[in-house]
Amino acid sequence: MLKRLISAALWAYVTWYACNVLGAFAGVGLPGALLGTLAAIAVLGWPLLRTERATSSRQLVAQPTGIADN
Repeated sequence: MLKRLISAALWAYVTWYACNVLGAFAGVGLPGALLGTLAAIAVLGWPLLRTERATSSRQLVAQPTGIADN
């Protein structure tokens, strides 16, 4: 979880900085703080948004199947 928090903080900072740089070159004010916060929330919430879940080791054990008679 610590890695995810650090990653979210870095994504927020990078997005904020990139918006400031792009805004300086374009001559407009971009909402860097808002977009950075949204990026951080997306990074923190990604495990909740995923559809596939990690399987436990018990589910990875092969189950015996019946042999079809031909």
